[in-house]
Formats: sequence, C-alpha cells, structure tokens
Amino acid sequence: MKTYYPMSRFMENSEYWKAIMMGLFVSIIIISSATIGIFIFSAQKTSILEETPLRQVEDIVHNQALENARSLDVFFSRIEGITKAVGDYANQIWATNASTGRPVYYHNSTFDAPTNFIYSAKHSQNVSYTFSGYKVAPSAYNNETDYLTSADDQTFGEWSQEVNNTINLTADLDFVFQPMYQSMDEILWIYMGTEVGVHRSYPYHGPYSKVYDPRVRPWYLTALDTATGKVAFTTPYVDASSGKVIITSLYPVRNQDETTIGVVGIDFKLTTIQSAVMEINVQKGGSAFLMNRDFEVLAHPAHTLPNATWDDTDLQVSITTLESNGQAFRDLLDQARNFQVVQEVVDYGGSLGNQIVSLVPLNKTDLILGSVLLQQPVVAPTVRIFENIFFLGFFVLNIVLIIVLVAAYIQYRKLASQM
Repeated sequence: MKTYYPMSRFMENSEYWKAIMMGLFVSIIIISSATIGIFIFSAQKTSILEETPLRQVEDIVHNQALENARSLDVFFSRIEGITKAVGDYANQIWATNASTGRPVYYHNSTFDAPTNFIYSAKHSQNVSYTFSGYKVAPSAYNNETDYLTSADDQTFGEWSQEVNNTINLTADLDFVFQPMYQSMDEILWIYMGTEVGVHRSYPYHGPYSKVYDPRVRPWYLTALDTATGKVAFTTPYVDASSGKVIITSLYPVRNQDETTIGVVGIDFKLTTIQSAVMEINVQKGGSAFLMNRDFEVLAHPAHTLPNATWDDTDLQVSITTLESNGQAFRDLLDQARNFQVVQEVVDYGGSLGNQIVSLVPLNKTDLILGSVLLQQPVVAPTVRIFENIFFLGFFVLNIVLIIVLVAAYIQYRKLASQM
C-alpha cells in the first residue's frame, strides 16, 4: 500500500534534502579547491625543501673546513710559542751578558767533541742530545783565507773577543734548547745565528760547509724583516738530510734599541699535519688537501703519502693537476691566496661534475686547507611522506563526501517518487 505524505511534509523533506545536498556539494568544491591549492603550494614548497639539504651540506662543509683549519692552526701556535720562548730566553742572556761557563763544542772537531753520540733516524746521522754545537762564519775569523785553507781543528781562537763572548753566551741556550726540543717530536733542529757570524744548533751535529754563514741564509734574511716580538714562518721546503717536508719558524732577537743580535730558528717536520689532513672526513666521499700559496701540494689523497721521503719535485706538484685546471677553480685559488675564506660549487667537468670546493687560509702560515665534496641532489623523504599522507586524506575525504552526496540525491529522488 502506497503511503502519501502531505505536501507540507514533502516540502519539509525536500528542502531538508536540498539543503544537505547543497552543503555537501559546496563542501566538495571547497575541499577540492583547497586540495588543488595546497598541491600547487606544496609543489613549490617541496622544491624549496629539496634544495634546503643541499644548502645545509654546503654549510656543513664550510663550517667543517673552518674548524679543521683552526685545529691545524693549533699546531702552528705551539711552534710559535716554542720559538718565542727560545727567542725571549736569548734576549735575557744578552741582557745579562754573562755566561755560566757551559762547555762549548765546535761543529766539526775530532779531538774536542761530545762523546755521547748516537745515531738518529730522525736526522739520518749521529747527534748528541746533551750539547749544541757552534759554527763560525769565515768572515768572523781574523784571517778568512787561512780558515778556508786549513783543517778545521787548527782554526780555534782565530777570532775577536766579541765572537768568543758570543760563543760562550749562546752555549747557555742549551738550557732552553733541550726542553723545547723534547716538547714536540716534529722538531728537527733548534738554532740561533748571530750578527757576529756565530751559528749554534741543537742537537750537536756536523759538519757544516766551511763557507756556511748564517747571516746570508734565506731564513735569517726573512727574520730581519719580521717585527720585534713576532714569529715568522718560511714556505715549506724539503730537508736535505731527512727528506721530509719542513717549515722553519723564525724569531728576531734584538736589543732595546732595536739593534739585531741574531735570529732564532726552529725546523720542524710537517709529517704530523700532513697525516692530520689525510684523516679529515669531509662528509661521505669528500676529501681534504693542503697546499701553500704557490698552490704546491703538501698533502693530498692522490699525492705522495706523508710518511714517505720527498724530494724537490714532489713539492712542485700543483693542486690544479690533482683537482681542476678550470678557470673557476683558479679564481678560487687566487682569492684564497689573498687570505680570503672562499667556498663555491665548481664544475670540474666530465664525470666529476659539480664539486663543493672550500678553501681556508691558515692564520699562522702561508698554507691553505682545501675541502672538496661532490654536489649530489638530496630529497627530503620525510617531507614527501607527510605530503603523501596529507593528500591521501584529502582524496579520501572527497570520495566520502561524493558518496554521501550521491546517497542523499538517491534518497531525495525516492522521496519525490512517493509524493
């Protein structure tokens, strides 16, 4: 039996269902529009988020390079402190102008030399760790010609009283030479050359060339241009006796009137700092290298190992042969040579692609620390997962609303047929 509803009841139901369907329809439009809008915004946001990790990697490489450079500077700061301590001690000796009468030993004497010689693998010769030895420049002798033509053992005493006094004063440097030498294994030699031509070095060793004069050596001349109280460093070079790459730290010793007394020098190996560079971990797959401001390589994964013996040709390898010879890379090198900290993405070309290159000059020396890392696209997976879940929820909600709308419409049609 068919049931008939009064017109008012149907109108009530009709308006009711119309309102429901209209609300659902509007909801679907709003949610769909919101989904499309959020999708467009999210696509742009995702693009930004995908770039963010790359920038973060570049920041990490940059900060790591700065931190590694600071760590390497600690090494040179120690050398600087040791050199200054020896120089200040020399200043005190000359201020008092009195020696303790410590025994003195000529560098090449066969009848008056320290007896406690031992072979040193570090120096590749016999040395004495008890005493230093002295050498007198030819021009400091009363008769330079006799000195150059006579046997060394026949030349003692043929110099002025000032030279003799300098020999005795510098003997007291052993009191500072010994503890400073023992404080760092990297130290090869500690020495002082003086304006009167006396050169004293520790540990005792020999012989020097007869024509050796400290006052004309590059290290001595470099120190003369160094301000009082300051330590200077030479460029790296290969030590003739050990075959190791070394640097000399220098300290000018002067009177109160700025008259030069002499120069303190310390030769030290770069083996430790080379090894430290090789152990630097630049993220995953990156590498570090060390060079001077002439771009000559001191440490590089593709170069001679730090513990191997070097020669002059090893020190002349340019970083451009091991990294990139492109103009962009060369431009970075020029900026670093001018004491600028630089980092850029450089196209190495071919299969090497874009590399994040960071160059940091060390504060104490003319050395530059470099870091290289392949620039790789990075995706933010956690963001993508969140976005996928977000869009899936909106999609399901739209489907549910559509189903409800269809069901409401069917119900509306059913009521209309019963009118």
